[in-house]
Amino acid sequence: TNGHVYVNFTGDNKNASAGYPVGTSFVRRYTVSASNPNVLDTSTARDVIIYNQDFSNHNGGWLDFSPVDGMLYIPTGDG
Repeated sequence: TNGHVYVNFTGDNKNASAGYPVGTSFVRRYTVSASNPNVLDTSTARDVIIYNQDFSNHNGGWLDFSPVDGMLYIPTGDG
């Protein structure tokens, strides 16, 4: 309802060229486009958290807001 979308991903070589090690995980918040709520406005990207993964597998990727406390939960995996 507030137009924010959260994305959890683990970077690859493209992120390494931006100065992050391969395997770095990111949680980013975007806002939807003012003209089309089905499109993300990529200029609104804001990193919520960035952390390094020790291995290339088991890196999580799920996100959820708790219906109990409203907090954003970010499982990081067991990699």
